[in-house]
Amino acid sequence: KLAQQSVREIERTKRSFQEVLDSATVASYLAGLKLPWGADADHLKKESEIEEAARAGFTHFTYDVTNELGNGLKRQIADRIHSLYRFTLELKGRDSFTCEVSLDEADEATTPEDLINLLDELRRRKIGVDEIAPRFPGNFEKAIDYYWKIDDYRKVHDTGIFEHYLS
Repeated sequence: KLAQQSVREIERTKRSFQEVLDSATVASYLAGLKLPWGADADHLKKESEIEEAARAGFTHFTYDVTNELGNGLKRQIADRIHSLYRFTLELKGRDSFTCEVSLDEADEATTPEDLINLLDELRRRKIGVDEIAPRFPGNFEKAIDYYWKIDDYRKVHDTGIFEHYLS
């Protein structure tokens, strides 16, 4: 993805999704970029945000379900993702976008069990999630190293429980 902007960044910079995509388009043209690229509309919570990003031409949609995370990964989270995904599908069509689910803004770490339950439910509903951003234990800062307090948290070395989701 060449262009990426969150709703929060759009508000803070007083830009629009269209302006972000236009800037990226001009920059890629001036740089002579020949590779295909996409644009990520990040941390979308409302249909109006999805609509604005879709209208601008964004191709990747990150659904932020932080508001639904209060009680763990329960039915209301899957319902919200389902609603946002179906809305995007209506706007973009089946093969013209990818999506991500953002769980990383939560206060508590995402457990493997909660993640598996959510992925199972989304698969059952035929929701094609391309990426998922869980909340990791420890302290993770974007563009910074991942910090882990070994004595407070256990390390997960075995990712085998997730293998059938990675195909």
